[in-house]
Amino acid sequence: MLNADVAYGPDPRQRLDLYEPERPATSPKTLVIFIPGGCWGACQTFPKEDYRFVADALTAEGYRVAILNYRLYPEVRFTEIIGDVAKAVNQLASDSVGRGGDTFSLVLMGHSAGAHLAAMLALDDRYLDPSTRSHLKGWIGLAGPYDFLPFKEAYQPVLFGPESHFPDSQPINFVTQDDPPALLLHGTEDDVVGTHNLVNLRQRLEEAGVPVDARYLDHIDHGLIVGALARPISDNYPVLSAVLAFLRT
Repeated sequence: MLNADVAYGPDPRQRLDLYEPERPATSPKTLVIFIPGGCWGACQTFPKEDYRFVADALTAEGYRVAILNYRLYPEVRFTEIIGDVAKAVNQLASDSVGRGGDTFSLVLMGHSAGAHLAAMLALDDRYLDPSTRSHLKGWIGLAGPYDFLPFKEAYQPVLFGPESHFPDSQPINFVTQDDPPALLLHGTEDDVVGTHNLVNLRQRLEEAGVPVDARYLDHIDHGLIVGALARPISDNYPVLSAVLAFLRT
C-alpha cells in the first residue's frame, strides 16, 4: 500500500512516499527511510517515484519503507538540505509511534549523497530528536562520501560554506561509541566516490567500538549499487542480500 506525497513542509520538494507491506515483518516493526542521492542537487537527480524498486524489494520482506524528496542545491545550501531530511525523519518517527506504539525500529538508508545525509543524521546527534534517535537501530550507506575534504568539486565550497563550516559536513568527524551499527557497501568499479570514504569511516567506527559491516562488491559501479536492489536483477548481485541480512540483525 502506498501513501504518496506526504507533506513534511510547505515546499513542493518537502514530500515523501510511505510504502506499507502486505505482510509486516515480525515485531518489532521496522521502518526503512531511503534517501536518494544526486550530488545534493548539483548533478542529475531522480524523483522519489523512480526509487519505487527500493520499496518493492524491502516491502516484499515485510518492511515499511519511506522514500524522500528534499530541497536541492543551488536553490538551497546544505543547512537547508540536512534540515529537510531531519524534519522528514522526525515526522516519520513520530507518526510511526502513533500508529505502531513504541516497539518499532528505524533504519536510515541512502545512496551517494543520500548515504552522506543518512550518515550525518546517524552520527551527528544535533539533527534528530531524542525520541527519534531512541528508535534508530542502524544505518546503511551505499557508495557514500563520508570523508571528502579537501573538496574537489567547484560547487562544494558553496554548498557546504562558509569555510568555517566545512568540518561539520564530514560524517567521519562525528563518530562516537554510542553510534548505531552501520552497513557500508561500495562497488569496486565506482569512479564517482573514492573508496577511501569507506576505508576511513570503517576504521573510525571500529576504533570507537561501533559495529560496522563494510564490504567492497565486485563488478559494481556507482549507479548499479542501488540499481541492484531491483528485483529483476537483485539475485545477480549481493546488494539486496547484504541489506536484508543487516535489517534482520
